[in-house]
Amino acid sequence: MRLRENLTVGVLVGLFSATSFGHHVNLEALQSAGRFITLQGVITRVEWVNPHVFIYVNVADATGSTVTNWALEVPNPRELAAAGVAMTNLKVGSKITAKGMQMHAGSHQLEVPQPDPSWLNPR
Repeated sequence: MRLRENLTVGVLVGLFSATSFGHHVNLEALQSAGRFITLQGVITRVEWVNPHVFIYVNVADATGSTVTNWALEVPNPRELAAAGVAMTNLKVGSKITAKGMQMHAGSHQLEVPQPDPSWLNPR
């Protein structure tokens, strides 16, 4: 009976370990060689979900003729609140400036690793 319990616990631990490990991917492999960029745009949608908050921003090109919607992946709601960024600050239509690493070269996704109100701050 003891062997059966140990095997059951071992299998469960293995399954849960694999699931949690699979959720966090190797960000260095996904990011464009640590290419930090700064985006300025207008918030179109905010998704307050765990484990990350997603902020969708319309960003105009240098000429202002083409607008592209970017997805900004920022830390969880608790970290944002601790950094002074509240839900009431991030409203659709607000202007925002964010700095982060572009995910996948050529994509329109930006990972914002640290909630820093000096650059993640609606104006």
